[in-house]
Amino acid sequence: MASARVPVSAIAALIVAGSLAGGCTTPADPVEPTNPPNPELILVQVLDRDEYAVGNALMSGSIDDAVGAPSPSSAIAYVPASVLVPIAGASPPRRVTLGATPIIPDTLAPKTSTEAAFGLALDGSWTLDVLAFAGLIDAVGGVFVDIPQAVRLGNPQSPSVMILPSGRQRLSGIAAAEYVTAELPSDFPIDQLQRFRDVWIAVLARLPDSPERLRQILTSLGFLARTTASVETLLEVLEAGRVAVLDQSMDEQFVSVDIIRGGGRPAAVLTSAGSRTVATMFAEFAAPEPADQITVGRGEL
Repeated sequence: MASARVPVSAIAALIVAGSLAGGCTTPADPVEPTNPPNPELILVQVLDRDEYAVGNALMSGSIDDAVGAPSPSSAIAYVPASVLVPIAGASPPRRVTLGATPIIPDTLAPKTSTEAAFGLALDGSWTLDVLAFAGLIDAVGGVFVDIPQAVRLGNPQSPSVMILPSGRQRLSGIAAAEYVTAELPSDFPIDQLQRFRDVWIAVLARLPDSPERLRQILTSLGFLARTTASVETLLEVLEAGRVAVLDQSMDEQFVSVDIIRGGGRPAAVLTSAGSRTVATMFAEFAAPEPADQITVGRGEL
């Protein structure tokens, strides 16, 4: 006797019924948790040939790593080298200019002195000497800078003299580093901190978009670039800075000071406006108030 054939439509109906009854389910795509961006704050310093930090910048940065939703943010406050900062742990208490902090034997001095002066919690400092700064610039293929008037730059290690013409120029590492760190005539249209700013922004704009390539550049600078921050922190801040410069979202401010001692290495104190500038720009990095300065009400622990 021939067996009765079951229609294909009936088999399909049984399969659908089984899946609806819980016998067959399709797993949902896993939802990956997204972490909020973790902002970092570092002090960037560029030294002249006397190891004095003529270029100083507080720089914050963060990048949202959520897939499809990048939201980098970055801010830079340019701080004059002349501003007086306390030396942490010094007895009796004393202050030095921010530019002199890299000369202090304690490698943490730039970080801790800046924290004490501004009431901030930094993730570290990054100090580049002239050759490290030049190496960084050469590693990104030079930088484009607008020079307001022709300038003559001497190199103490060479009898040759560099002449930088006015206008938009593509500067090599040594030329850009000398332009930033040299003491130019007082009638030059822009001061040293402005020159540092112009070159630093140009560097950020030309950083590679590959984290691995950027990591290689940082490693290549070696001991000429001293840091108390982790490589990951530097990568985060620099990447955020690169994107912010390119999309013109960078928050930049110059910190105002009052000069109290002139000369080749002047000394200055923060103005109230300068303090507010830093406090506002980096409010999320405010250091916790020391326990001995916290007022406790009656009956409270």
